[in-house]
Amino acid sequence: MRCFNYVVLVSLILALTGCAPDISANHYNADQAQKVSEVRHGVITSESQVQVDGSKGNWAGTLIGGAAGAVLGSAIGGGGVGTGLATVGGAAVGGYAGNKTEGALSKQEATRYIIKLANGDSVAVVQKDNPPLSVGTKVQVISGDPAQVVVDN
Repeated sequence: MRCFNYVVLVSLILALTGCAPDISANHYNADQAQKVSEVRHGVITSESQVQVDGSKGNWAGTLIGGAAGAVLGSAIGGGGVGTGLATVGGAAVGGYAGNKTEGALSKQEATRYIIKLANGDSVAVVQKDNPPLSVGTKVQVISGDPAQVVVDN
C-alpha cells in the first residue's frame, strides 16, 4: 500500500511540471484563432529580461497537492479518528505545498520589448523569445489578447 501511495504522489507532482503557460509569439489557443488583429509596424528601441510569475487563478497545484497529501495522510495514524485527522491534515498541507510548487514551477524568463511605432508612439510587449529579438529589429506588433511581436520581413 505504501508503494502505491508513493507512486500516486510522484505522478501528481510530475503533473505539476507542465503548468507553465507558453508565452511565445508562436503560441495560440483556440479562443485566439480566427480573429482579426490590428498590425502596426515599428522598431525595437529597448529589450530587457523580466520574470513572469505563474497564473494566480490556476487551482491545479492546490488540488493535486491536496490529493497527494490526503493519500499520504491516510497512510498515517492508528485507524479511525487518527487516520481521518491525518488525512485532513495531509490534504491541507499538501494543498498549500502544491499551490506554492505550482507557482514556482510556472515562473519563467521573458523579454520586455519597447517598440517605437511608425506613427511615433511607443508600446511595450512582454513575450518569450529564444533568443530575444535585438534592439533595432524591424517588427510587427500584433494587437490582441495576448499582443505579439514578430520580425517584419
